Amino acid sequence: MNMNKSMSNDEGGCRFGWHPRTSAFFITAGLGLSIMSSLDCKFLEVDLSFIPQNYYSDSLGFGLWTYAAPDGRCLTYTESRQSGGFSDGANIYSNLFINNDINWSISRVLAVVGIIFGLGSLISIWINVFKSEPHLVDILAYTTITAGISECAKFGLFLGTDLCKSPDYWYNDESNEFSGSRDCQIDRGAFISISSIFAYFVSVILSVGFASRPKSDCYTYEEASLPSWMASEDGVSEKAQAPPVEDTDRRSSVGGQDWSRVSAPSTIPSGNFPVEEDYGLNEEALPKENENPQPMQAYPPANKVPRKYDDMSTLTWDVGY
Repeated sequence: MNMNKSMSNDEGGCRFGWHPRTSAFFITAGLGLSIMSSLDCKFLEVDLSFIPQNYYSDSLGFGLWTYAAPDGRCLTYTESRQSGGFSDGANIYSNLFINNDINWSISRVLAVVGIIFGLGSLISIWINVFKSEPHLVDILAYTTITAGISECAKFGLFLGTDLCKSPDYWYNDESNEFSGSRDCQIDRGAFISISSIFAYFVSVILSVGFASRPKSDCYTYEEASLPSWMASEDGVSEKAQAPPVEDTDRRSSVGGQDWSRVSAPSTIPSGNFPVEEDYGLNEEALPKENENPQPMQAYPPANKVPRKYDDMSTLTWDVGY
């Protein structure tokens, strides 16, 4: 049986909503933007009612692992860890993951989780780009979904940090009072994170569509070479079509003709007049009443000379023929 299988697209397979190079672009973009947003020093910008010590403005920019210095430049992660925070004695940046702010700590963990699953999704999609057959389909879908959810959760939780929501987080040296922030706005890192969420969203649609809804016409076969029970579901093939219903006899084979009329030899003479077939069973052939039938010939024939062979080593038992 000859089956020529061809892919509808070039490389990476052909399924519903599936374009491997497009998915690879969005997954790569989502992972890269997620890393950039997590490492940016200006994820959020908090507005205070006073100007902190050593600062020149009442607006401060900060991110998950670093923050903006008084002159506006982004501190390195080592500088942020050594300084601890915006004021003397602060320890919000002293540890790698855990600090006194629960939302902040969970956001850092989710950022790392998103990067790990994003790398798994990236590896899976690039394997599919360079392969002619689908590979790691379920892993691709699950890792992409998990990375996208982690990025969304990171963004949402970080908006609720104590720097933005606590009413007495900031200490005013001039008034010797604690106060909260006036406003907390999204900054450059947050916009990058939103872009990453969008890229992951598109990637999830493509990945889940690829994994759950395969396309039925991706693989085409020469149906003329297939048996009838392997034909198309709709009963129609391009080169081998079933015979029309009106030409098909229920007792016949393919083509609508009775097999006995095709393969069995007929004893009916040609002509347009009716002829009765004689199979040797007419009344004259039958024995009459009170008539002794002729004895049947014995087997083997009684008066026949057996055959002789020069070499009888390879012969089977011969009863007389």
